[in-house]
Amino acid sequence: MNKLLGVAAVAVVLILLLAVWRAESPLPGQEGAGAGAPAQTTDEVIPVARGEGDDADDMVLSAAPPANDRLVGSAFATTLADIIDEELGSGLGWRPNDLFLIGPGWWTDNVNNKQLGKLEVVRQTCRILKTRIARVDDSSAFDGRVEKAESAFFNDATRFMLPSAEKKYREGVAGIRDYGRGLAEESALFQARSNNLYDLLGYYKDVLGSCHSTLVRRHEADGSTVSTFRADDYFYYAVGVSDATGRMGEAIKIDFREELESRNLIELMDQALASLTRGAALRPWVVTEGAADGLLANHRLNLSGYVADARQKLHSVRETLKK
Repeated sequence: MNKLLGVAAVAVVLILLLAVWRAESPLPGQEGAGAGAPAQTTDEVIPVARGEGDDADDMVLSAAPPANDRLVGSAFATTLADIIDEELGSGLGWRPNDLFLIGPGWWTDNVNNKQLGKLEVVRQTCRILKTRIARVDDSSAFDGRVEKAESAFFNDATRFMLPSAEKKYREGVAGIRDYGRGLAEESALFQARSNNLYDLLGYYKDVLGSCHSTLVRRHEADGSTVSTFRADDYFYYAVGVSDATGRMGEAIKIDFREELESRNLIELMDQALASLTRGAALRPWVVTEGAADGLLANHRLNLSGYVADARQKLHSVRETLKK
């Protein structure tokens, strides 16, 4: 019994000594502080979720970084490069220049035209990035990385070799990614100004207008009726344009957010992008040219509605930016 009491007494003493040692030991971030010294704060900020009833001024949200910590232009450059990079790395890769087995314009003409529609948006977006957004003003030099990327993207989409379209477009993707790294290193510019956004949306409005024209066209320039084979070319080209324009629009919402918010244009942009997303998602097994009151759908007219709605809303955004 005495042995048990002795062991218990020793255990109590050890527990008390351990408690005293833990109380006097410095906490992480307090190394070097003397006993009783006030706790030293660290620079680390731990994101926390906002609870109901919490004071917003005392909370750090993990959902989104503060506006002044956002790398302006990063979303734009990343999206621009990704649109082509994903096509180069998907399925059979770049289709418009394929010569063996399937041939350009044969069995994969739907994919061909969708890729060409995306390429058109990337080319012109890159041109506006070079001439307007990535420079201080009209008298300053072009950013060499963007300039080389634009030149690469404008190579013939059907060229099989010397050089191949894939080789040049990969160079274009690399140039835009280099520009994106330049933004992080502060060796590149991204001028998120309203006049630059005005010009950019002007191009998107125009290319959507061109697509709308081909989607509602009933006769070709020579007077002949639009054939079923030609109709699906127009359809999938517009799908590619809608997809790429919608994705660039999402990047614009991030990098031009201050300009859009200051004029209460976020909701209108969301509506335009919603129409583009719905249009880009159309994937009929066969593109049919049914009458308005017929059993078959008229897929070109269905897509034209989404394209026209997006175009009109982007036009409204531009008109507001001009004021």
